Amino acid sequence: MTLDTINVKTDYENYQHLVQTQGLVPNQRVAGEFTKVKKGLVKDKMRFLFPSNWIFHDQIVEKVLEGDYFGIMPYCAEFVTTMNCSNRCEIPCGYKLQKIMEEVWEKNNSQNPRVHMQNIEFAKNLLDRLINGGVKGMIFTGGGEPFLFKGLEDLVARASEQGVDSVVYTNGNYPVGNGIGPILEMQDVLSVLQNLKETPEDLREKSLFLATELIKLCGIKDARKKAEEALSSGKAYEKFKEIINAQNGKNNFDLKVQGLKLGKFKKTIKANKTGRITEVNNKGINSLCRVLGTPETISAGVYLHKQRGKIAKGESLITLYSESKSKLKDGLKYLKETKPIAIK
Repeated sequence: MTLDTINVKTDYENYQHLVQTQGLVPNQRVAGEFTKVKKGLVKDKMRFLFPSNWIFHDQIVEKVLEGDYFGIMPYCAEFVTTMNCSNRCEIPCGYKLQKIMEEVWEKNNSQNPRVHMQNIEFAKNLLDRLINGGVKGMIFTGGGEPFLFKGLEDLVARASEQGVDSVVYTNGNYPVGNGIGPILEMQDVLSVLQNLKETPEDLREKSLFLATELIKLCGIKDARKKAEEALSSGKAYEKFKEIINAQNGKNNFDLKVQGLKLGKFKKTIKANKTGRITEVNNKGINSLCRVLGTPETISAGVYLHKQRGKIAKGESLITLYSESKSKLKDGLKYLKETKPIAIK
């Protein structure tokens, strides 16, 4: 079925399908009417949002019926938080050229205001304007890495508090937690749930952040406070044990934890100079773990003693674990060749 023109008010059942399949656009002269773009005027379509993005949301359909096409705001918006990037690629890009000119390429310092496009107050103001304009979904991204923008968590929380769904795009460069490998990662999880002193703070914070967002989705107030209480009181740990026991069909959680043994062959690498850790390449670390035998060998993997900040010569940097002496040797060779951890 094809039509040159369709009116939403009089033919509501067919308009949704036809608007999308026939490439119709709003008729500026008749409220609620859509029409085909005439040959030679294809560029005019760019003046309107694509129907699949907005036409089926109730509030926006209302505006269409009123003929208020230019008053329609996007249903979802991308919010670029920063141009600062955690990558230092060798390939040429506009970002690299810009940062070299600004003399901040090698610094990669998220605290330096010159690597950002905006401060947190400006970002909050811009976010509020988008939400007040009718945006219902926000994608936080970056010309670089959005998590390098100090205050990203505040922006996501601000959007959530106003009923806006949020997504964050990240390049996932830095590993979260200290251990990479099945048992090592489980040990990190347990240290967070048990509130141990040596718990990886980044994993703890990410856990609280995600728990807070889930609690908010349930419409519960003081979400962050409730998440922190559940963790610090030990309730979260007890619930975790309950879930694991239910999955196993046995009440043997503690026995299982006692059986978590790391690879019998290990090697700790220490920093060869004093400096600052400028990069921990997630992809490189992941490949190193595979060389060591993960994930097939659950006891293999690596433990990152330090991921960020200053480090002194002779300080422990990374420990490699494997059940195979030859794989450990291959892992050491791979580590030396690829240098996934950079110190400057």
